[in-house]
Amino acid sequence: MENRRLQPKYSLTIKCLYIALQIANLILVFLTLVTLFISFPSLRVRLFPFAIALMTVVYLFLRNINYKICRLFGYHASPKLVDYGQTVSYDGITLPTFEKITENYKAIYQTRHVGFQSLFYFFFMALNAGLIAFYGFLAELIFLYAKINTQTAVYIYGLGGAVAIFLIIFIQIRLNKELQKYFAKWFHLKVILMEHEQPIYSKKVPPQLKPDR
Repeated sequence: MENRRLQPKYSLTIKCLYIALQIANLILVFLTLVTLFISFPSLRVRLFPFAIALMTVVYLFLRNINYKICRLFGYHASPKLVDYGQTVSYDGITLPTFEKITENYKAIYQTRHVGFQSLFYFFFMALNAGLIAFYGFLAELIFLYAKINTQTAVYIYGLGGAVAIFLIIFIQIRLNKELQKYFAKWFHLKVILMEHEQPIYSKKVPPQLKPDR
């Protein structure tokens, strides 16, 4: 991720559109959770891992659609995400920026392999939903069976929770990087572009990216 000050100015209108779409996305994710819990009131605790996994899939699926909507307006996400409101003690909010689609970029993008790109995103959603479900299952076990009845226990579980969150973020980032790397190796793909820190794959290197001889 890059600091916003190091970025050139991009389309503020498209950025606002993306934020609005993402707010709608989060509302739909929340409604999905509420619908599940209303439909199965006796299984609320046991449904928790499944519910947050489903929310993850819905969120990632709709986020991908939001990027495509921005593309319809002639803009694509920049390779790097940007931290807004970053301070010494606060990382800020991470958001993409959007650049105007040039003819050269469009020509390169059109050489992507649609089938493998869709398969990668399916793996990406499955990986993250699976990890989130696993974390939810562990949290459910702690909630059901842990005995937090003293002040010392509160501190211990609080410290353990903070360490667990750090490890979860590290594992999530690491596994996603490994997926990007090995997916290309498994299917003999070339990374031709990057958008919002995710690769775009092709079976061949487009002429625009080949070195001059």
